[in-house]
This record gives sequence, C-alpha cells and structure tokens, in this order.
Amino acid sequence: MMRPLQPGEVGVSFLSDGGEREILPESELILVDRNIHPGDFCKRTIEHMQSGVVTNVHVKGRIEHVISGEPVEGWKTMEDIETKLEADIGDYVVYDDWIGQVIELFDESLIETSNGQLVRLPELSSRLHVGERGSDIIPLPTGSMYNMFSFFGTSGNRPDGLDTVIDVKHTVYAIIWLAVSQMIDPAAAEKKTRPQKFWWGRDIGNLTLVRGRSDLEMRVGDRVRLKDDTGAPVTIHHNNDTGAAHEVRLFTVTETQTTLVILWQDGQEEVIRSTEVIPYLNPDEPGDHVVWKGENVERLAIVQSVNATDRTARILLPATNAVELASLLELDPHSTSDLGAASAQPASEGLGVCRGDFVFIHPIGTTNGFEKPAVPRIGEVEPWARENPIVEGQLGGWRKDMADIGGAVAARRATDGVPENWAMKYPSPGSGDFMWLGEVTRLNLDGTVEITHPDSTVRIYPLERLTKLCDGMEQLQNDLWGDDSDSDDSDIDDDQIWAMDEDGVWQPELNGNEWEEYEDEEMQSGEEDVVSGGWADESMETSMGEPEISTREITGQATPQSDLEGSHTITESTEGITLSWNRFEVLSSAPSDHAFISSSPAQPSKSFLSRLAKEYRVLFSSLPGALSVSSFSSRSH
Repeated sequence: MMRPLQPGEVGVSFLSDGGEREILPESELILVDRNIHPGDFCKRTIEHMQSGVVTNVHVKGRIEHVISGEPVEGWKTMEDIETKLEADIGDYVVYDDWIGQVIELFDESLIETSNGQLVRLPELSSRLHVGERGSDIIPLPTGSMYNMFSFFGTSGNRPDGLDTVIDVKHTVYAIIWLAVSQMIDPAAAEKKTRPQKFWWGRDIGNLTLVRGRSDLEMRVGDRVRLKDDTGAPVTIHHNNDTGAAHEVRLFTVTETQTTLVILWQDGQEEVIRSTEVIPYLNPDEPGDHVVWKGENVERLAIVQSVNATDRTARILLPATNAVELASLLELDPHSTSDLGAASAQPASEGLGVCRGDFVFIHPIGTTNGFEKPAVPRIGEVEPWARENPIVEGQLGGWRKDMADIGGAVAARRATDGVPENWAMKYPSPGSGDFMWLGEVTRLNLDGTVEITHPDSTVRIYPLERLTKLCDGMEQLQNDLWGDDSDSDDSDIDDDQIWAMDEDGVWQPELNGNEWEEYEDEEMQSGEEDVVSGGWADESMETSMGEPEISTREITGQATPQSDLEGSHTITESTEGITLSWNRFEVLSSAPSDHAFISSSPAQPSKSFLSRLAKEYRVLFSSLPGALSVSSFSSRSH
C-alpha cells in the first residue's frame, strides 16, 4: 500500500486477517455493501450528472458467535439488537448540562490462555475485542504494566500459545467537557464548573450516552448482543485452576446490506441500495444556504432544487421571498465572497448547518448572536488533553493518572471478586430531558432546520437559534497534523510531491526543492521581476494583497523566452508568426475582468503560502497537453 494505485487496482483491508492490507485487481472483487451514513453525498455513477444527499439509512446484517463462529440464521436489524450502554472513544456523554467526549479508555480484558487459564489483563487503551486470538494478546511485562501478572492466578507465569479474548470491560473513562447548555441563564452558566476528567465505578452510572443516527446502525465487525438469544449459540469457558465458568453470548456482524433514502438535487426522494451509488463530494443540496453572486450584487439565498444537466438551481431569496433561477456558477456555498465573509464571523465555518451536525438550541426569543445564515461553533478542548503521553519512556501526564486509577480498580476487583458492572444511562424516548441538544436530520426549503433530540423527539427550529458543537476529537487531530497552525514548526513542504514524467506516468519528484532552487536563481539574476513559476522580488509572505512590482500585461505579444522553455512552454505558429507562452506562470496583478477583482485582498497564513508553493510546483511540472494556466499573486487567497 506504499505505492500509487494503477488503473483497475484497489487497496483492500481484510477484516478477517487482522486488518492485513493488499492491492488487488478490481475485477477479482465483488461489491457487497457500502458503508454510507446520513448526510453523505452520492451519485449513481461517475458519469451521472445528478447527485444527492443521504437522508436516512437502514441496515440489516448477518451475525455469528464471536468465539465459535457458529452463524445465526436470518438477517438481523437493530430491532433485534440490544442497545450498547458502553461508550467508545469519540462518543458524546452528558452530565449536569455539560456535553463531553470520551478520548481514552482503561480496559480490563478476560483472556483464555492456551493452557485453560482465565486471566484478567488491565491496560490503558482499547486495543482488544472479544473473539480476537493470537500469541501476542498478552504483552511482555514492562515497568508500566502495573504488576499485570499478579492477576494471572497463583503461578504468575506468562502462558505460551494461542490466547483468546472472551470479555472486555471499560472500567475508566477519560472525558473532555466541551460546552455547557445554551438553554440555561448565562450568569448561571458562568458558575458551572467542568465535571471531573476521570470516571469509574459508581460514577459511570451518572453519565448519559448520546449517539448520532449513524452510530446506531450495525457495521461489519461490530460486536452485538441479541435481545432474545433463545436457541442462539453460546460458549462456556472454565478456569482449569479454580473451576470458575464464564459464558459468552456475544456475536459479531459478518455481512450487511444497507438501504438508503436519498434526496436528489431535483428535490425527489428515492429508496435505493447502497451498492447502486458511489460516494461523491460537495453537491448543491436543497435547503443549503448560499450566496448568489449576480452582476455587482450579492444576495443570500436558499437552494430549492438543482437541475444538474443545465447546471442551474431554483433559489429562494429570504429578503423578498421570491424564487429565482440561477446558474450554479453564481452560487457560493462556502462564504468565500465579500457578503459571505461578512456573514460568516470567525467562530463560524461556512453558511448554515449540515445533516449530522450536533447543535445546541437557544431559548425562544433569543438567537446565537450571529447574523443569519452564519452559525457559530463552540466546544473547547481542555488543556490537559494535550499533554504529552510519554515522559522519559514511561506514561506521563493524565494518562499515568488514569492508568493508576485503572490499576487500583483492577486490584480491588481481584480482591473482592465482585465485578463493578456500572452502565451509563440512555435517553428515554419522549422524555424531553435533553431538548437543549440535538442532531441535524433535515434542511427545510424555507431555511428552517429539523433537529432530532437524544430522546428521539423531532422539532423544527429557525437557523438563528442554533449553535454548532465543535468536535473535540477533530480538534485534537488537527493539533496532531498542525492543520490550523501558522508556526514554522509545521513543515508542509516535507510531503512527497508527485509529478507526471515524459511518458505520462506519475512519479515522486526526486528533488523536492526544485521549485525553491529555481526561485532563488531567478531572484538573483534580476532579468525579470516575475517569471514563469517564480515569485516577485517582494516576499509573498510579507505582502500578497498589494504587490509593488509591475509585470508584463497579458497581450497578443510573444512571451519573452526563458530557461524554462521546452516541456514547460507552448509554441503556436499562425501565418508565419510564432507565439510562445508558458504553461504555468504567476503574475503580479489580476486583469480587470477577473471574477474576484472587486474582492478585498486577504493576508494568507504561512501554512497557506507553504501549501500554495507546493501546488504551484505541481502545476509548473505537470500540466498536460496544450493547457495554459496563469495565477495572480494579488488574488492568491
């Protein structure tokens, strides 16, 4: 999987072989299902013009016993499956008007060894699942294992051979608390302190588990329990030393069939198998808030329907309540225009909300404080969550504290011999307990939003009463990759650059600094202020919005020849006159007919400029055929 895929190849991860990956010809594979969630976009085929959004999902699956592999007859749906009351990493939980997210687990696993012993393995992380087998299930002892072998019984020796996981319990949860309910009085909200970070024992029963619709459906590999397991296979595991027995009534999902409800761009809904569509990105969905950019006029609008063939859309103008026909090229769903930038304040992201977003509800008569259709986002990751996991080769920070707590819980259970099976609560249908929180399940054509609350109650709200929840796991992942960082430590240019060679085959560039070397040579030569593929003398990082260097205008005259001719230039002869121009070039100023000439120049970040240089390098080396591209430093944003 460390090479580019060739046409007709696919990368496969085999669930039955511990996630082993392999590149295989597509012709040897049969598509049995697609894992598609509510809010995902799709098309019938790549050639099909119209796209749609998934509004609902129904999944049925086949299951087998997780240990013996004995199948259970017939298809099963979520109506046959018990609700899981254990949270996993990434799940949301609610306590005392706060919503939090699980970021780490301490597990206690029950292992059946090859010699018939039942041993308990306490460890930080959730790496094991019931039914897993292997010789590496029980790790070698280290100083950070907290005397793991004291739980192996009287002998304390590490058994050899093939071990099997027959039970896994989450005994300690680490939770980051993101935000408080927006329904309570602001003065009272300021006095609400964040709940504790670690939850174990009896306290776990005070948490309420909140899941989105996509988390409620079964997927291949899930471990599930049947509501009625009469006649279903079961395995019994005895401890040869003590005679204690443990029953396993758990099943794994081996196959699924997914049926989708799709809202197409023309406003029609259809029920279809997931294998009859392909994933797709960024269509214009009915109910979307957009900016309509007409001639010298920009207006907020709501998409009513889309004609994918003609590339037009019927849009509702809330200011006048009129319905207009507009070209899709005139619609901006990402608030990149001047009007959108004014509406989408810094704490928001784009316009409106999307299906699957978790949102807070503001009280009647109040708003989120932003100008519609901008919607703010709240949810702050606590500083302790960003502590380094390893200090001097050992667990450090909050992870060490969590491991200490988990080790103490395991020791107490070993002494008392009584398992602490405290389960989280689940919202009772129709209880009305969590009306301050919900998931976006539908975008209405009048601009209002359908929200499904944790108790399954469905309500319609105006957009201005909603605030989006900022996912904590996404924030931590962004910290890991440095997506939002402007610091010099995030060296984006270290990524491998792929370019097309003379035979039309994509290959990694051998010299990743080719662009910078060329830039330095041209800046030192002083022959031209701006040349093809180069920057102006003034650093773009200093001033990209107001260039101080003049360059040649785009005219019918021949482009001055440079050292970059050959594979990077296009030559055309007409009536004995030879014209030559560069395939890719960066000019200082945009022409007067540029689509965004009226927008105010922005000051890009350092990471943006670094990424932009990489994109320019690829354009300079890999444009095909007779395609010519010009970029303008004054409009690089």
